[in-house]
Amino acid sequence: MQQHSNTMILCSCEFRSFPDGEEKLGTILSTLESSASPFHLFGDLCGICARSPEKIREIFNSHGEVSVIACYPRAVKSLLASTGISLDKVNLSFHNWRTQSAEEILAAILPGVKPVKSVRKEKKAASGDWIPWFPVIDRERCTNCGQCLSFCLFGVYAKDEEDGKVKVANPAGCKTDCPACARICPQTAIIFPKYTSPPINGDEVDEKNMNKDIKVENFGKMSPDEVYKILSSRMKK
Repeated sequence: MQQHSNTMILCSCEFRSFPDGEEKLGTILSTLESSASPFHLFGDLCGICARSPEKIREIFNSHGEVSVIACYPRAVKSLLASTGISLDKVNLSFHNWRTQSAEEILAAILPGVKPVKSVRKEKKAASGDWIPWFPVIDRERCTNCGQCLSFCLFGVYAKDEEDGKVKVANPAGCKTDCPACARICPQTAIIFPKYTSPPINGDEVDEKNMNKDIKVENFGKMSPDEVYKILSSRMKK
């Protein structure tokens, strides 16, 4: 389909709470609704990308300009790329409600529109629902060393049959709130969008916060005690 219009995507990250998040999201959502601007509201962008990537691809195939209001741009770019979207074919802008104010975001996406103050009611996940906690890979940083594949015990990672690159093949196999594979990645290329601290949460990587002290090891040949020793050492830093 020919790209012909613009739209917005708002992720409310319903499985996680962040400081001032409900107030920010309420204001952004109420303003979007009152302005009659075209937008798509997703309770959890991670979950949609993992379970129904075709829904995201359809949006990007139908619009030439997309503004994404979610978390850290590095995390969102890597997440969208994992669905097979060619990001270079769309005019994209990213807005991070975890770090930006609602007013700042609205001024960028709806210039001249007065914010409508409102607080979003927190939506609780139904009992038994899968919490979309899983890693995404920053392809600009990944060197395909295979550390994550060797380390993970839950079959989250696999090698792509076509290009041989490590990919997240089984996101539902990941253990909620466990970012261990990200801590042993030598290039700090693994992101958990729901994590709180940088750079694992998708914030930018610099010399101070990258995992430069992790050596490339074959974790598959190491004992559990050796692996946990490395992890414990890293978690103290």
